Amino acid sequence: MNASKVGSSDWWLVIQSMPPSEALQHLNDFRASLVRHNQGTPEYIAAAKDLIKVNAEIKRFNLMLDNGRWYNACRNVLPPEQFDAVLAEKRILEGLK
Repeated sequence: MNASKVGSSDWWLVIQSMPPSEALQHLNDFRASLVRHNQGTPEYIAAAKDLIKVNAEIKRFNLMLDNGRWYNACRNVLPPEQFDAVLAEKRILEGLK
């Protein structure tokens, strides 16, 4: 396993299995290093592939965190029957995407 090499396929597997807040920190660090080390060089074009992947993962983790916050907020504020109705409506809307 080569998980210690940032950007390797094993590293990505580890990142995807981490808690979102920890994974986001590693992804943001990786993105910053990609930009810093490749800016103004011919390798910048090649690094764009990794940047796209990093940005997609950051978006996915941020979406997970946001969904969790909304879920908890609704559960904390709404009575159980209204919460169930909101959750059912959310699932219907997600199916329409």
